[in-house]
Amino acid sequence: MTPDTLRELDQAMTRLGDGDRSAFDEVFRTLWPRVLAFCVHVLSGRTGHADSEDVAQRALLKVFERASEYDSSKPAISWVLAIAGWECRTALKSQSRRKESPQEAIASRADERATPEECILHLDFLASLETILVELSPADRATLATAFEQESSESASGPSFRKRKQRALERLRQAWRRAL
Repeated sequence: MTPDTLRELDQAMTRLGDGDRSAFDEVFRTLWPRVLAFCVHVLSGRTGHADSEDVAQRALLKVFERASEYDSSKPAISWVLAIAGWECRTALKSQSRRKESPQEAIASRADERATPEECILHLDFLASLETILVELSPADRATLATAFEQESSESASGPSFRKRKQRALERLRQAWRRAL
């Protein structure tokens, strides 16, 4: 983050802490990619990307709930990452209490007929797909999720939904090509 971005974040967090709701969007747009990257880095290899995203969401929720506690004399990013770190530790403790390793979770969902090589290829594909899906907007991800859930009931979707689906799929194709 550039010094200007950090300064703008500090100012926006101060405004948010003072009750200015218009600062919410600016704070969210600035923090979301950084908190998500932080959680993915801290939890890498120990949880899935979806779990990292859940932890990042919980961290940002706490940030917004506790915005009035933010001390404007200190950097906002440090305060936010401390909250995110706490959420990561909590998630890891929860996982260890369940005594579930990522490999056990994967094995419990694996197809019994698949070879170990097929499982690894499938997991690599899913990891690549998750990385690419993060690049899409939340609206595109929701459209694609709805489209794949309703695949059998094509008649239920109208022309506007089909167009949204077409656009979302095109953006997914473009992101996939950039990743390759």
